[in-house]
Amino acid sequence: MKKSRNFAVKVSLILTAMLLVSLATTPMYAADYKLRIACSHKPVSPWVQAAQYFEKELEALTDGRIDVTVHHSATLGNTREVCEMVRNNTLEAAIPGSAQLSTYTPEIGVTVLAYIFNSDESMFGVLDGPVGNYIDSKLAEANFHNLGWYKNGFRSVTNDKRPIQKLEDLNGFKLRVLPSPSVIAFFKEVGVNPMHIDWAELFEAMKKGVVDSLGITGITFFLISAFLRLARQGI
Repeated sequence: MKKSRNFAVKVSLILTAMLLVSLATTPMYAADYKLRIACSHKPVSPWVQAAQYFEKELEALTDGRIDVTVHHSATLGNTREVCEMVRNNTLEAAIPGSAQLSTYTPEIGVTVLAYIFNSDESMFGVLDGPVGNYIDSKLAEANFHNLGWYKNGFRSVTNDKRPIQKLEDLNGFKLRVLPSPSVIAFFKEVGVNPMHIDWAELFEAMKKGVVDSLGITGITFFLISAFLRLARQGI
């Protein structure tokens, strides 16, 4: 079974190479291991729920010799901070989006190009093949080990100003986007003022008017947004 099917989605779950070497070369009976997984999303998020399922399965498979703790809601830091912690071997694992990792591995930015995938099948077909293997090798050069891909869903655009029927309707919006040069360039071309705000800070930023439109994959922001457009411009 391919690894994307095992982990079910499209954000990278990353572990330090040092931890993997330790687990591979040290007998499991020598000591217990503690594995912390950091995520900026809330407990209702599929990201967190998948990590909690991973926690349950790994602890069962190792008879409790590996103790997994999922830290959600950015309790260990925002996405950029926990990526740095993993890279510097001070945190075992994190679940960032692909775009957040493009700072370290530009090649992964291809996964968030607008309209590059038209279905889940086409996405996993690419990520389970040579392209995905190449991205994995580049992540390893930056001291990340990719355990699998999460499907994050097709992206939508929400706002509290007006319906979005065509690209021109986005003109002048302050749009929260992924921290990817290709995504930022795409939205600039259609007249948007794109900016990145970490997920953990986004709800407050939307309420305070720091941004007035979001490019997202979920429906949580219907709480403070009146309009949603199924743009399907990326996964």
